[in-house]
Amino acid sequence: MTIFDWFKQVTYIKDPWSTFNEEDQATFNPYMIHRLVSMYEPYIELANYLQQFWQLKPDQIYLIYCKYLPENKVFAKYIKSTKSKANSELLTILADHFKISTREIKEYIHILKQDDIKSILSSRGIDDDEIKKLLKDEKATKASKAST
Repeated sequence: MTIFDWFKQVTYIKDPWSTFNEEDQATFNPYMIHRLVSMYEPYIELANYLQQFWQLKPDQIYLIYCKYLPENKVFAKYIKSTKSKANSELLTILADHFKISTREIKEYIHILKQDDIKSILSSRGIDDDEIKKLLKDEKATKASKAST
């Protein structure tokens, strides 16, 4: 079952937990169900409250949602992250060059100019085709940051 199937179960169908086989039960992810439930505005407070109880088992979370959410069809628009991930290979190379961690280079990479990055990569013996590939991914990352 997908996360959307589980969302449909807790909001509309509400089958007992015991009717699901072990394979389906294993696909129930409390974190993701909290996340999806919270994307429907009337259910935000319940999802926020239940997240505090991290020690609850998946079947308990399922039961709580089934009991507390009204039985009706609900559309919760799933909002994906707009953050694009930087090229890990490029981050590793730059972090090694500046002798800092990759976490730190993620914070600083947006202030580096393309020409500076190219010269660093060239000095490390990386060929032009590989540089273009690494920078192509980085341009997409910078463009998405600029639009936010």
